[in-house]
Amino acid sequence: SSVSSLNDEDFDPLRVRRFHRKHSSRRREDRTGPRPPGSVKKIYKELVAINNKLQEENALLHERQEELGRRELLVLEREKALDEIEEQHGDLNKQWAIMQHKQKRELGEWEEALRERTKENKRLQHSFEVMKQANDQLRKQLTEVEELKKKLETQVSSLERRVVNLQRKQQFAERQKGVENIPPPQPAEIKPTKP
Repeated sequence: SSVSSLNDEDFDPLRVRRFHRKHSSRRREDRTGPRPPGSVKKIYKELVAINNKLQEENALLHERQEELGRRELLVLEREKALDEIEEQHGDLNKQWAIMQHKQKRELGEWEEALRERTKENKRLQHSFEVMKQANDQLRKQLTEVEELKKKLETQVSSLERRVVNLQRKQQFAERQKGVENIPPPQPAEIKPTKP
């Protein structure tokens, strides 16, 4: 646990040498005899190996920390993008609701206008049918009147001829009657001649 709590600076080779020189006299006093030179080198190598391993692990931890930092930034960016998307989605929903309401209102107005136009068209169609029937009836009556006019013209012409004939007959009769009323001429009176 004491080794794991050390920092990278604690395993600096120069500091390790200074530490070893400072405490070498105390270590010699505590021990019954001097430490062999090979054991110090062995301990030093072990400490250097531990130091290297800790530096590698520290580098890995640093890389992982940087990776976690990058991932955290990515997550924050994605969360921010999601928040913006949700905000835009909310705005789009509001706009969509407004558009739907407006479209529904306009559709109702168009339907009402269409119903009124349909009623007007039906009324005009009915009026057109009535006018067409009246026109057909007037044409029929006009044809009948024209035929009647031709008949009357024929009758008038015939009557005019009859009147003319009657006038001629009357004139002839009057002339005849005047001739009959004229007295015949009297013979001349013969007077006796004197002897």
